[in-house]
Amino acid sequence: MKKYFFSFFLFTNVLAFSQADFRKGYIITTSNDTINGEINYQGDLLNSNKCLFRKSKGDLITEYSPYDILGYRFIESGKFYISKNISSEKGQRTIFLEYLIKAKVNVYYYRDEDGIKDHYLINKDTSKIIELPPLENLVNANGGQYLEENSRSIYILKYFLSDCPDIYSKIEQIRIDHKPLIDLAKTYHQKICKTEQCIVYQKKLPPITIHIEPFAGVTHYIGVNNFISEFGGLLYIWLPRINEKIYFKTGLIYNQLSYESTFYHIYKIPFQLEYLYPKGIIKPKFDTGLNIWLVNTQGQSQSNYIYNIALGFGLMYKITDRIYISTTLNSEFSSIFDAIIQEKNFSLLTYSINVGIKLKF
Repeated sequence: MKKYFFSFFLFTNVLAFSQADFRKGYIITTSNDTINGEINYQGDLLNSNKCLFRKSKGDLITEYSPYDILGYRFIESGKFYISKNISSEKGQRTIFLEYLIKAKVNVYYYRDEDGIKDHYLINKDTSKIIELPPLENLVNANGGQYLEENSRSIYILKYFLSDCPDIYSKIEQIRIDHKPLIDLAKTYHQKICKTEQCIVYQKKLPPITIHIEPFAGVTHYIGVNNFISEFGGLLYIWLPRINEKIYFKTGLIYNQLSYESTFYHIYKIPFQLEYLYPKGIIKPKFDTGLNIWLVNTQGQSQSNYIYNIALGFGLMYKITDRIYISTTLNSEFSSIFDAIIQEKNFSLLTYSINVGIKLKF
């Protein structure tokens, strides 16, 4: 049985990660022509570096760099990327900037190659694109770290919007982020331009969304003959601005194990990342990370903590926009610490099958 379980597990994991996410969109050629088709949505980081385009499903996929086309846009979400040459810490670069708002002052965005730092830039009319630095800098001094206030972005914004001093108070309270900068640019545009509308190139996404999943199932511990029941609740945290396909997963899982006349209460807390394919009524998902076990042994007052590697694959079945049925195959392995540091064998410890109801808030 284990042989078939892992053959299926491996196959479905490969299948999940091989799925691209092509969405309706168009590219703008260097001759300013528009070609409609489908574009692979890759998240903020990769979207700034390349565009994978095909005219329709099954057609040849073409990769475009920021030097090859003027820009591209996703139709449903409204996300619009344009090729621009910018100054950065790494010198002059040409990348695809996400065009947040087209107005009398334009706002752009990209995520750096480390996938950590967000960059916001502005320009006005035909002026050079200028980056807005963070309002606080992390400074290393005297053997420690502290945050130092940086007012340069305030000065830059006041300079660009100097013909509208009415919004200086708004600038002084600004946060360097999507919504505050779009709101500022929109307010400025409405005050000084009465003949045309500004354009916001994005569908509104929440900064954070919480999902919960109560579940029940069965699990099998290696070396124990029978399956035992388990149940629990899972919490999913979704940060769509970072990645629309990745969730942070935690929660509490409980089961009881009787082995060699000893009774164990086992509590598991997952710390995992989940990849969820975004399209379709049935969506494949893949989980990986750590499970921390808290083991209470009958007759002992002290609990033991165990850290294991967790892998899982499953399917999400859409019932409504907020309710899904979730099925998951999970497995747990001895930790890398045990395998390397303590010279124990890296081995399978348990596998399980669970069914839950995922609720989106």
